[in-house]
Amino acid sequence: MKELYFKTEPGGRVAFGKLDQEQEQIFITHLKNQSDAYPDLFEIAVSGYDNLFECEGVTNIGDEGEFGNEGLIEFDGPAVEVPNEDGYYIVYLSLSKVSEQFEFEVDNYDSEKLSEVSIPIRLPEEIEHGRYGHPDFNIVSHYRYDGEDIEEYWDSELVDREYEDSIAVVEVKNGEQKVVYSGFMGEGNWL
Repeated sequence: MKELYFKTEPGGRVAFGKLDQEQEQIFITHLKNQSDAYPDLFEIAVSGYDNLFECEGVTNIGDEGEFGNEGLIEFDGPAVEVPNEDGYYIVYLSLSKVSEQFEFEVDNYDSEKLSEVSIPIRLPEEIEHGRYGHPDFNIVSHYRYDGEDIEEYWDSELVDREYEDSIAVVEVKNGEQKVVYSGFMGEGNWL
């Protein structure tokens, strides 16, 4: 039996996606009036809409094939990044000091056989979390050992100190990206 314990700061939840037509209209109304958009954006970010991609976990730093926290980093799917398609994109970062722990059955454990299956977070430099700054990390979505998913991981729980939320909206127009709104812990600013 091998026990794995990870503690990272930051870690937590990232939600990202293009605002759909209804969400965009709500945002544009706030934009025109320069009114407080944070409550509506927060509701969009935490409601699990189909147009948003979400990931949660501890983090690691590096590129695929590099050593992460305990094993090798393996990317799972495309990076979370703003495409050059016109529209408004929401970025929600709910971050804290986090940890997770689980055990799995293995003989002769070798950390070179452990993969930290990760989703790279690659967002514009202007996006910053109020406590942790620019998100330059990968979220670990799950683990593999010797090419096989570690099933016991799915029963583990992410433990946090206390999440702090940050929201940004990026406008993409004619291939140009611009952060137009940024908020932290309920307080937002038009940029």
